[in-house]
Amino acid sequence: GQSSNHMSNLLVQNIKHTNGTTAQTVDTDGNVDFPVSFQIQQWQLLSSISSNDTRITDWGESTITSQTSAKAGSAMTVSSGQFSFPQTGLYRVIFNMMGGAGSGGQDSYINVRMRVSIDSGSNYTIIKELVHGAAANMAGGNYGDILVNVTNISTFRVDFVTASITGGSSVFGNSASSFAYSTATFEKLGKS
Repeated sequence: GQSSNHMSNLLVQNIKHTNGTTAQTVDTDGNVDFPVSFQIQQWQLLSSISSNDTRITDWGESTITSQTSAKAGSAMTVSSGQFSFPQTGLYRVIFNMMGGAGSGGQDSYINVRMRVSIDSGSNYTIIKELVHGAAANMAGGNYGDILVNVTNISTFRVDFVTASITGGSSVFGNSASSFAYSTATFEKLGKS
């Protein structure tokens, strides 16, 4: 007997939910857009912080023209340095820290703790601690990421807290209209 291979193509432009909302689109180049599930946004630290054991609160989005549209999906919200999520799902949170020691001398530990709360900010768990050390008048950076499975947008929070900063050292920030030093990026990877 003979065997034959049959291939067929499903030709679509939009995949819609039965309620009529567009759930997915495919453009002529084959790029797939998931408008209701994908999210990415970056925040920058707007001013330097030199205080030890302090929640970082001075966050803002860049106002540089090329950056104002460099985001997708529903936005994160922040209140007193506590970030809330727009949708449930699995998120990657990235903190990119720039910092340095002042003229006072070496600082072996300029730390920022990435923390998660599942009870609306009443209690936080340290998930990752970023460590940057510097000699006097030296700057540098470090970054880290954590994964957060957000199962309830009303109760999940993320914050960033300084630790072990000695006198004269700081985590660097800069105005929204200028380049960023330290940033927090939030990316939704998909459903949990």
